[in-house]
Amino acid sequence: NGRLRSMAAELWSGLSVGIDTSAVEFTQLSLQDHTAILEALQAGDAEQAGQRMYVHVIRSTEEMLALCRPSVPCGG
Repeated sequence: NGRLRSMAAELWSGLSVGIDTSAVEFTQLSLQDHTAILEALQAGDAEQAGQRMYVHVIRSTEEMLALCRPSVPCGG
């Protein structure tokens, strides 16, 4: 469906800025997430990298879903 295609495109083509997160805040959080994942990988700690990736994916998913709350038209 169109809504899912739009959400998937947002994941790959730019910032998934939610209702409560500005572009600057989102960028800072995303950079922190990616840095933590990379540091765990460089340290050879696959478990920690996986945990940090999980946290990142969950937070990003919550931001995406915030765009489509029933009280807010999808897309902001």
